[in-house]
Amino acid sequence: MSTTTRSRSNEIPTAAALRQHFEMVAERPFTRVADAVLILAGLYVAASPWIVGFSSRAPLAVVDLIAGTGVALIAFILAADYARSRSMAFVAPVLGVWIVVSPWLVNGADVDASIVWSHAAGGAVTAVAGAALALAATGR
Repeated sequence: MSTTTRSRSNEIPTAAALRQHFEMVAERPFTRVADAVLILAGLYVAASPWIVGFSSRAPLAVVDLIAGTGVALIAFILAADYARSRSMAFVAPVLGVWIVVSPWLVNGADVDASIVWSHAAGGAVTAVAGAALALAATGR
């Protein structure tokens, strides 16, 4: 009785095949839209202290400027070369959660409703668009 063994080398994709797959993922309209939304969300978060009017709260304004710039930079890098930078997509949802909770962690209980709504909207959009890009990176 002979048993046949299956070679797993036929099931493992090559580096070129993976690169081609992620280049196709990057060209999908869904990925392009998620990239654009993430860029806009990052720019909004970075500018929100001046848009909403809490730039006088220096610590929170600096946190927003850094987090928003980071989100926009990650989104630009993902849009430029998704196949090589797809692992960075997992950082965006984490930054989105940080943006939502940062008013309380940085300012304590001294937050206005406009600050809360601005951070909730910017953080939620960042988290959802980042999660969409991260799921696209997993090939699902």
